[in-house]
Amino acid sequence: MWGGQCARYLHDFLRFDRSRHHAVEPRRRLACRRVARQLYKLPVYKNKRVLLVDLESVCCIKADGRYSKLFTDSENYFCNLSISDLDKRLDPRLFFRVHRSHIINLRYAKSFEKVDDHCFIVMDHQDGLKIPISRNKVSSLKEILGLA
Repeated sequence: MWGGQCARYLHDFLRFDRSRHHAVEPRRRLACRRVARQLYKLPVYKNKRVLLVDLESVCCIKADGRYSKLFTDSENYFCNLSISDLDKRLDPRLFFRVHRSHIINLRYAKSFEKVDDHCFIVMDHQDGLKIPISRNKVSSLKEILGLA
């Protein structure tokens, strides 16, 4: 009888991993805290200074490795946030991710073009930026712009 109880106790002890149990709870609490805060201004770098750019002046954002490049009416800026971070933190009523490497400001959308099998959105920007739209985002963008 002693051997059976010992085996049962050992089995229960091994099944309940104390280190994992105690480590899981703090991770859950941290995950709840990691909700991405919405951005109201974008931190950008220019001449060794950090500038805060208004979201309304951002025409589009292009991925540049782990960083991103912002296009505004007057200038282009370097931002240390990745495109996926920006996608999570920007207002979805104002910005839309049209491609894995591009986010556009919907207010700057000028025209929608289809060339062969590829779709583009032309932005109302001084350079006349032509942004590619991924195939799986075309219908969503058309719906948002009222084209569908």
